[in-house]
Amino acid sequence: MSDGWLTAAEIAACLGITQGGVLLRARREGWPYRTRPADGIRGPAPRAFEISALPAGIRRKLGASPMERLRAAAPELLERLEISTTELVDYRDAMRAECTAGGRIPDAGDEAEISSLSLEIERNREAIARARGVES
Repeated sequence: MSDGWLTAAEIAACLGITQGGVLLRARREGWPYRTRPADGIRGPAPRAFEISALPAGIRRKLGASPMERLRAAAPELLERLEISTTELVDYRDAMRAECTAGGRIPDAGDEAEISSLSLEIERNREAIARARGVES
């Protein structure tokens, strides 16, 4: 955020969106800009947008610390972790059933993989519990 101006690429990186999305919104909303020297890059010089002239919501997001951005993304990340854990449980249970089908005794490799899956599931459940504790 040097000199109070950011390029579309810098804004996109901060917000976790595409540069095209930033440029589209800037054009649609008429954000004031200046061009920066292209630093040897072919094509048009990149546009730089004055931070203080950006919409308030964008400025808030740009000013957010990495931890604040992580907290904002936490519900979505937690949901993904819960889904992943459910899929791991289903896979582990299906593997267990397949290994013992017809009275078969699981071999050491099967047992090791089932144990590894169980450990991963337990770690995920602990992470989910910690995340829920932070949320409340």
